Amino acid sequence: MTELRPLEAKTETELEQPLRVCFVCSGNTCRSPMAAAVANHLARASVPSLPEELRSLAQPPLVAFSAGLYANEGDPISPHAADALEAAGIPSLPPNSYRDHRSHTLTNQEAEQYDLLVGLTRRHAMMLLLHFPALASRITFLPLDIADPYGGDAEQYRKCLEEITRAVRIRFFSAEEDAK
Repeated sequence: MTELRPLEAKTETELEQPLRVCFVCSGNTCRSPMAAAVANHLARASVPSLPEELRSLAQPPLVAFSAGLYANEGDPISPHAADALEAAGIPSLPPNSYRDHRSHTLTNQEAEQYDLLVGLTRRHAMMLLLHFPALASRITFLPLDIADPYGGDAEQYRKCLEEITRAVRIRFFSAEEDAK
């Protein structure tokens, strides 16, 4: 990975690069991979109206990733989470292949590579601040605390995805929503 500098120290060329966002939850099998998939999907959809075949070549405004604070390394995305994403019309295709996702715990080295670290709840953001105090200016949270659907049924995951989608739209695509 290339080293990222603080936003205020970026060159003009670096500012033209997409915002690198890492969504962080507890185990990195439900909420954060769903949030990353939603953000990547919405970012691709927000690219100026180009034919679909060219849209994948355009630079999105952001690129999303995910990690956990206490992940069981290598666990796959929850089947209910993947099914909810698919049912919502978010395909699992490169570079947004959520069905290939494997959970991992966010490390110092990885955290430094992102422009923003986004907790899925305020508690996650507080834990990020405790783990990575030097990155405090990059740590934030979604406007809604997203309840953990872990162990729930398909309906709970569907509702969780709706909340995530709403929160990601508000946080990253609000100007686009206001125009609709």
